[in-house]
Amino acid sequence: MKFFRTLSLLFLITPPLLTRAQNVFENHPPVGQNVRLAWAIDADDGVDDGQYSGFEFAYASQIYPLDQMIISYSFASPNDSSKHAVGLSLEEFYPLAENFKLYGVAGFGYMWTDFAEGEIGDSTGWFGKFGGGAIFVLNDAFDLYAELAYFASDRDLWYDGDNAVASTNLNALLGFRFKY
Repeated sequence: MKFFRTLSLLFLITPPLLTRAQNVFENHPPVGQNVRLAWAIDADDGVDDGQYSGFEFAYASQIYPLDQMIISYSFASPNDSSKHAVGLSLEEFYPLAENFKLYGVAGFGYMWTDFAEGEIGDSTGWFGKFGGGAIFVLNDAFDLYAELAYFASDRDLWYDGDNAVASTNLNALLGFRFKY
């Protein structure tokens, strides 16, 4: 009986929410495809020497009813190891001004690490991602963006100081988007 009450409640509140989402989408439609290149920074001091960095390359395209779907590849080299990840994410934009937007991001991916000799950790695994960011529109072709995302896995995939590994990580991206 509780299931049917919950289902009935969902049917009552869903139409107004979908109508509101459709109005926002029509007023602020996504703007085509873009290619992204970003400097990726470990934001939670993942090695003895502090933060490590790498890069992320991504392709994004419109996906209805959300704003963007992103396919990405990232690389970093902490403690003479190499970390590779591929991901699939969705973004939803919230325009605050003509040239400034906030966005939320959620997704998942697969990561593999070639640990340096003597390092111990899980070398491969799936992870989830959620976070947020900001976009500053420069012109019709270029945007600057910054993103902070939390990653989590059921495996120890990321460095977490003192040569230890952890199942979570906080990552920051600073980069540009080329729109076409």
